[in-house]
Amino acid sequence: GESNVLSSSMLYDCGKSLNPLIDCGQAEGGFVMGLGYFLRERLLVDKDTGKMETDGTWEYKIPSFQDVPLNFDVEFFPRAHEGGISSSKASGEPPLVLATSAFCALRCAVAAAREQFGKGKEFFQMDAPFTPRDIALTIGAISDKTFFKEPADIIDPLLCGA
Repeated sequence: GESNVLSSSMLYDCGKSLNPLIDCGQAEGGFVMGLGYFLRERLLVDKDTGKMETDGTWEYKIPSFQDVPLNFDVEFFPRAHEGGISSSKASGEPPLVLATSAFCALRCAVAAAREQFGKGKEFFQMDAPFTPRDIALTIGAISDKTFFKEPADIIDPLLCGA
């Protein structure tokens, strides 16, 4: 169920860049942070105690250097933002949402894998974060009975409205 983003090209409107190297790093970092939100970072809470179960890097999977696209191109849209301070805009937070492009590409890849595994072309639910376990379950590479099963006393707070 592992996935890799091989390439990413970003044309980013940050207004007039005050420091292109910093803005580039902020844009890349925001994108990789978004990859974590959409593809890795699942919060699990004990339903009886309310204790966070994914409170360390063993259980809570943040992006690592291996999650950074191999080819990562960032270009800045050459336009100043006249209403902003020094004609600039934010550079780190907006690219976070651009990671939805990887989420959508993964949907296409999972659909193709489902066909190869004989699961057909039917619609399938794909909620974020769509983790490697979710990929393997959705394409039929593993079943719910496999050793990846989460403990019964652990719930996903996003699924229960918490």
